[in-house]
Amino acid sequence: MAKTPQFNVEDFPTLSEEGGPNIDEQYVPEFVPLTAGTLNLEAELLEQYNRARRLLHEAQYDNTISLNQKAAALNSATAIIGALTKNQAELYSLERIKKIEAVLIEVLKAFPDMQAEFMVKYEEALGVDE
Repeated sequence: MAKTPQFNVEDFPTLSEEGGPNIDEQYVPEFVPLTAGTLNLEAELLEQYNRARRLLHEAQYDNTISLNQKAAALNSATAIIGALTKNQAELYSLERIKKIEAVLIEVLKAFPDMQAEFMVKYEEALGVDE
């Protein structure tokens, strides 16, 4: 037979019989700042999008929420989708440039006589002065 746990009211003051649960108390976790090493823009945008979608979903079925607040939630979700799309396009472009550079390096290694001429043209294009 399972034993009923005994709770200490001092450990759990919100469960005391006198006042009942205190609905004014809310757990707020400690703020953890991001650093350049821990920042993941795609994950952050996705998290924000999910929050906006949750707000929009909850607002959609709550008749006490005004239409302008529902529109604000929809606008936030739309803006985040735009940022996600832009982020994906930039990532695709960067990955494509990396592949082009890798192929270019292979070709220049295969044709060493072209390396010097390429570097001159490349530096000119980048505006690098010697």
